[in-house]
Amino acid sequence: MSMDFEESNKKSRQKPEKSKDNVKLTAQILIVIILAMLTASVVNGTVFVSTRVLGASMNNTLYGGGDPSVPDGTYFDNFFFGGADRFGDKVVMVRTQNVERGDIIVFRYEGEQWIKRVIAVAGDKLQFINNKVYVNGNQLSEPYALGTTYPNNSNLIKIPSGSVFVMGDNRENSTDSRIIGCVKTSTIVGRVFMVIKKDTKKIVWAKDL
Repeated sequence: MSMDFEESNKKSRQKPEKSKDNVKLTAQILIVIILAMLTASVVNGTVFVSTRVLGASMNNTLYGGGDPSVPDGTYFDNFFFGGADRFGDKVVMVRTQNVERGDIIVFRYEGEQWIKRVIAVAGDKLQFINNKVYVNGNQLSEPYALGTTYPNNSNLIKIPSGSVFVMGDNRENSTDSRIIGCVKTSTIVGRVFMVIKKDTKKIVWAKDL
């Protein structure tokens, strides 16, 4: 009986030690991950970059600011936006020029940064038929699109190498590839992966937009 009691005491002493070792190991792993992320963010420029949305071309997906009914100066605004201002949502991007259809991207055009959605990529064949968008003969499902998509013709547009065709979600109030032509991938700043919504005070993943 005494031997069993001693064995039991030994096991009880070992459990807290193992528990402490597990906590210590978990903490070390977290520290390594954080350090790796910090290192990655400064090697070859930052991995993540953010910018603010201004204008109505991405309504209703992204809020572009200027609506007096949207409250400013809340704790949320102060924390994420630095206080009240006329700008809209903040988008956080991954620095990449490798984008796909449906991605929301920021690119440089005439000295400014523009934000639009990728509709077609290099090699795609694009058509507008009855105010609907067709890519490679298939109609796109576009629940994000606001208003009527112009133009209304069946002219075939083939997207050249190193380019993408972009449009604003607010189809009746957007200057995009329908006017300026295809966008060179070399001008892309990044792909949006997270949005800090100023109008709804929420953080939204781009995949849900």
